[in-house]
Amino acid sequence: MEEKQYWEYRVENLGNAWKNPKSDEIAAVLNQWGLEGWDVISISHTPVGAVTAVAKRRLSDTGRRRHSLNNSFY
Repeated sequence: MEEKQYWEYRVENLGNAWKNPKSDEIAAVLNQWGLEGWDVISISHTPVGAVTAVAKRRLSDTGRRRHSLNNSFY
């Protein structure tokens, strides 16, 4: 029987209306996320020039318990 996989997600805006992120700045953030186990699944530009990145990583049993205790909407 296949074990069910659970995921946690991360959504962050890189840059803002006053400072658009440079490619090397975005790459540095994404490389750090990769070291932390995050897999980027989407990148888009916001209307003000920032970049929104969405990533996911597998949620461990311990992480699932922590999330369920901290977030009533889970």
